[in-house]
Amino acid sequence: DGAPCGLLSHLAAPCYAAMEVADRYELSKVVLPRLLAAGAVLMPLAANLPTSDYLPILLDGELVGRVHVDVAADVAEAMRRLKVFCKEE
Repeated sequence: DGAPCGLLSHLAAPCYAAMEVADRYELSKVVLPRLLAAGAVLMPLAANLPTSDYLPILLDGELVGRVHVDVAADVAEAMRRLKVFCKEE
């Protein structure tokens, strides 16, 4: 084995598998308003947007909206902050 395998084992040692699954309704109540505030267009309004200019947004495999390619990075950053800090800023 090479060095990366040992390093990955060391980093993964304190990790554990999550046994609880977030309630989808509760998750939607937090995530969807944040997506909207960040510039996303939610369903059903997003249904007719051109897919050449808008990227899909999936929540647990379900299409919940679309985001224009120009603001996609901002929306992704907002979701990362929400995930890390577990609160709206």
